[in-house]
Amino acid sequence: MRIFLNVMAAVVAALAALPAVAQPYPNKPIRIIVPHPPGGATDAVSRGLSVFLSQSLGQPVIVDNRPGASGIIGAEACAKSPADGYTFCLTNNDVLTLNPAIYNKLPYDAQKDLVPTVYIGEIAGIMLGTPGVAANTVRELVELGKKKPDSIRWATFGPGSVVHVYADWLKNSTGAGFLAVHYKGAGPAVTAVLGGEVDATLFGIGPAVSNIKAGKLKALAILGARRSPLLPEVPTLLEQGFQFYISTWIGIFAPAGTPREAVMRMNAEVNRALKDPQFKETILDRQTVEAAGGSPEDFVAMIRKDRADVERIVKISGVKLDFQ
Repeated sequence: MRIFLNVMAAVVAALAALPAVAQPYPNKPIRIIVPHPPGGATDAVSRGLSVFLSQSLGQPVIVDNRPGASGIIGAEACAKSPADGYTFCLTNNDVLTLNPAIYNKLPYDAQKDLVPTVYIGEIAGIMLGTPGVAANTVRELVELGKKKPDSIRWATFGPGSVVHVYADWLKNSTGAGFLAVHYKGAGPAVTAVLGGEVDATLFGIGPAVSNIKAGKLKALAILGARRSPLLPEVPTLLEQGFQFYISTWIGIFAPAGTPREAVMRMNAEVNRALKDPQFKETILDRQTVEAAGGSPEDFVAMIRKDRADVERIVKISGVKLDFQ
């Protein structure tokens, strides 16, 4: 009996010394922080993706909107979340390349605190004018701004927003007298253009098409590198002689230190979504998102190039802010 008890004690001790068998990932709900308010293209994509991922991962995927301060609040929340594979961030290039170039100090390090996980795609944008503005292209708008300084008013989404930066870039690089008028977000800015309070702004093509076709807004230029199939008659900035295009992209990031297994699983599932015909038709096409995908390393390379382009444009714009 004593020998048996000794053997059993040894077996129990040996089993206790073995490492616990890890449960398959994921084994609990996943949170996706979106540093933008509900209603925009980024939010719409995140919600469509959460449905797809909940099914493919077998766990609830919850969208957590954390808007404010040009995405800074949500980005900080993501960067400071536990790096356990159960928190990700879905955001656009404002958070990763524009904010670091504009703000003297941020509560997160865009290059160290957030790990690029998967590049979702590029959102097609458009430069809009009021029907009453005496210009049908950006080139004509610039000439108008040169003749009448401060007569062309740009509706921005707030200080430091992409519209603020590009309006001031256009002003300083062409000598046109544009005046930035700040609003609290994209919705109020477009409403101001529709109401004739201001003359121009930037916006996503998808939400703007109906107002353009109804004659309530004027399409001045497609912001991307190619014309849009939704408005094939509208030329790009490149076609109008401006040697650049404005890219708005979205992607998923993880807090630094997130296990590689979790990053690669999320990458694989999002790539599956981007190739899914139903997801493309009901989510991407409606938000005019051109799908990208690829590896985390592909995403890193794209961000590196975008950062260099944005830093050059911000320098010319002269926009510089302090985060408080």
